[in-house]
Amino acid sequence: MRYSEQTRILVSKATCVLGAPLDVATEPTIKVVARARVTAPKRAAAAYATVLDYWALTKPEVNFLILITTFVGFHLASGSGGAGILTATHALVGTLLVASGAAALNQFL
Repeated sequence: MRYSEQTRILVSKATCVLGAPLDVATEPTIKVVARARVTAPKRAAAAYATVLDYWALTKPEVNFLILITTFVGFHLASGSGGAGILTATHALVGTLLVASGAAALNQFL
């Protein structure tokens, strides 16, 4: 069976189960959700899903790259004297908050 046939079968099965057409990108998520057994109360599961949604909204992969760039720039700009670790931590936390907020605002607009 070729990949396109497998994809078509998976999408048609998922469409029948959930009642809405799906993209190929959502298939791994559907497989994980279909296999997962929810043992926690519904409220806790909903709260966990909400936290995961907010986490994805901040785009942590991109923000990690931004933090690396900020750290390297901060280190190079500090010169031979070196800046304090507290100052560097404040700069990195501030950058992380701004970048996360910008990513979330970008999805809103």
